[in-house]
Formats: sequence, C-alpha cells, structure tokens
Amino acid sequence: MSYTIQMQSWVTVGGATSSTVVLQPEPDYLDVSAFQDLAFYVEVAEFPAGPAGFLLLQTAPVKEEDYFRDLLALNPTAGLTIDVVRWSTSLPPARWLRWRCHAKATNWTMTFRICLNANPIG
Repeated sequence: MSYTIQMQSWVTVGGATSSTVVLQPEPDYLDVSAFQDLAFYVEVAEFPAGPAGFLLLQTAPVKEEDYFRDLLALNPTAGLTIDVVRWSTSLPPARWLRWRCHAKATNWTMTFRICLNANPIG
C-alpha cells in the first residue's frame, strides 16, 4: 500500500536578485526513511519566464546544509509535472527531503505545491 503525502501546500516564494535562494523551512523537511520509492507531483501556477526558474528536490541523511544533494531538478512550467524516484537511481532518497528554489532573474516569484506518493519498505 502506498501513501500520498503533501510535502508543500500552495506557496509563493521569490527573490529580488538572481542570487536569492529560498529553502523549505527546516521544521517542514520530510522524513522519508520508511519509504523505498517516491513519485513526485509538482504543480506550478506561477514561475519566472523562460529557463530562468529552478525547483530542486534535495535529500540528505542529516539536516545539515553540506549533506543535501539534488534528487530531482525541475525547470518549472505551468501545470502538473510527475517524476518518479526509485532506490535504484544513482542518488537514492536519504532520510530527509526538502525543496529549494532559485532563479536566473531579478524580482522573481514562483507559486507551487508538491505532493508525493510513497511506497513503504517491505
């Protein structure tokens, strides 16, 4: 049996410069250690035009910045994007999961939500 988990309800984030990075707040990181594969459902309503915006789903074994690695990198478009990440990938999901946004633009905003379907181990 799989579980549907809301990783992030609708949120609008943004920055004034291209060097602005927005991270999911640490208390909202998702513990996925009990799951063996994940299907991400990312719905985007607003994003920087062109290849300027990036939404990264990152994973780490501990809640330390230096340990987070990109599990999935999306260049958002309006609508729904579905991606599946399995344990057999070159970078399997670790314990903690978070999102990260940045853009190659000034005065950018991005509105999105993330759900996932998670299959438990065993």
